[in-house]
Amino acid sequence: MAKPYAAVRATRGAPGEIAFRKRPSTRQLVLVAAACALAGVALSEESEAGPSSSVELALKALGRDFKVDGVNVMVNVATRGRSQIVRVTTPIKELHYKDNPKSGKLELRKVWCGMALPGPLSEEVAKDLLRENVVVKVGAWQLVGETSIAFEANLGAASTPQMLETVLLATAETCDSKEQELEGKKILPTVDKF
Repeated sequence: MAKPYAAVRATRGAPGEIAFRKRPSTRQLVLVAAACALAGVALSEESEAGPSSSVELALKALGRDFKVDGVNVMVNVATRGRSQIVRVTTPIKELHYKDNPKSGKLELRKVWCGMALPGPLSEEVAKDLLRENVVVKVGAWQLVGETSIAFEANLGAASTPQMLETVLLATAETCDSKEQELEGKKILPTVDKF
């Protein structure tokens, strides 16, 4: 009998309990494989102009304005009448287990948005960020230095411009929601006014 695999996130049960789901059907695996194959068209092909060029081309295809800043491509993303600067790293990170012949190479870009705190991260905010990491659909909160936090998502380098747009929006909205929450608790000063 095949063993069930652990779900990414427990849906019900006691805290710390791992939820199990049935293995995906062959049909589901074929659909995922087909989607991955179709997705590998836009962001993976780097030109001679440099690693940021594929990100720039994808952003141009989306009609987005951007600025290249070193290894980051910065995009101003509007969410609910506010804006966030979201960065897409141009160097590609590789994940590959060379000791395992069944492992394939995964190429990733980092999509992230951050904010500076007025002082060191409090225990209350740290616990809140960890709780949110469980429920967000893409990405995770991270501490950057002593007084900054960032929401970071990994995006496959072979992703389409539409996938990039989805991750840009998800990253901006997640960061903006946290910024508004911290402003409401008077942990951050109100910075976006329209």
